[in-house]
Amino acid sequence: MATARYNTFVTNGITCHVIVADYDAVSVESFGSGSTGNLHDQNRFGINGTFYNMGNDPATGGTPMVWQIAARNGVKAVTGGDTNCYPRQTMYCYTYNGSTYVAVSHVSTLSQLTAGSNTLNWAIGGVGYYLDKYYDPNTGEQAFINEVSALETTSEVNGFNTPGFSVYHTAIGYRTSDKKVIMLACNNSSAWQVRKIMKDYIGCTDAIYLDSYPSVQLRARTASGTVKEFAQASITNNVLNYVTVKTGVTWTDV
Repeated sequence: MATARYNTFVTNGITCHVIVADYDAVSVESFGSGSTGNLHDQNRFGINGTFYNMGNDPATGGTPMVWQIAARNGVKAVTGGDTNCYPRQTMYCYTYNGSTYVAVSHVSTLSQLTAGSNTLNWAIGGVGYYLDKYYDPNTGEQAFINEVSALETTSEVNGFNTPGFSVYHTAIGYRTSDKKVIMLACNNSSAWQVRKIMKDYIGCTDAIYLDSYPSVQLRARTASGTVKEFAQASITNNVLNYVTVKTGVTWTDV
């Protein structure tokens, strides 16, 4: 039985809201073909998804689309969801020989994840935090920025290349110790700070940066049904896709 739970905590002055979910409780969804919405109005649970535009980019012909992979059941979940705008880290859940895994890979297209005998359950692209790499915890922020920028072309990601740049953040991670997917949304913080939270405080093995200011939103519930919501301001920001906790999942408090 797939489960999810909500938690909130404060670390180093940053207030974090977290959904901890089994990998089979998770999917990647849209709000309908070419449309936007928010978790509150749609009565959905989860976090906002990856980077997108609202059709104001002439290169897309005026069509709202995501700039990163956003897929479920082996196919894109929303327009543009089969390609990363640059080769970037993508978290995905797949089944192979009867066993299910969560991994992160540096890819350009969805087809790279669906090749071979893997069954792709869901995938979401973003910018990697590269938790497997070591950076000095006190002086390593610039080295982290430099390396990620070279690997993933982050010049278009709001403030990512500026040390200490602080905005509301959304991230998704995976913790191998208990096989849990971690969905996080937090208030003003830098990518470097969120990396530390995902790695050192939560204990994730892998994590990626999702669309952040001004799209940040998280919606969860307690076992008794109390809804917990967090967003940039109020729950009014519209997004094109989201990482969802599936309908029918059991919510727990522990």
